[in-house]
Amino acid sequence: MIAEVRLFSGKEVSVIEIEREEKAISTLLYFVANHENKLHKHRLMIKGLINTNGVWDKLRLEFNSINYLTLRHGKRDYKHRANVILKKIV
Repeated sequence: MIAEVRLFSGKEVSVIEIEREEKAISTLLYFVANHENKLHKHRLMIKGLINTNGVWDKLRLEFNSINYLTLRHGKRDYKHRANVILKKIV
């Protein structure tokens, strides 16, 4: 799932969440700086995730100058995940 979030401050964040079989949800928060390359960056991130068996390749993200945060989730409810994301992006 990819969600685009625009905060009241004007900051934009893409939230990419991947559910993995028998593993915790993997989440990447990508701070959008250049809208022209946004879809290309999304493709790069997802392709990298596939190539590394569901693990965010931090070296590749940094090499591509992607401003990001990752989250680790247990099997907790959606309210907990929403609160964790909100604390990270505000």
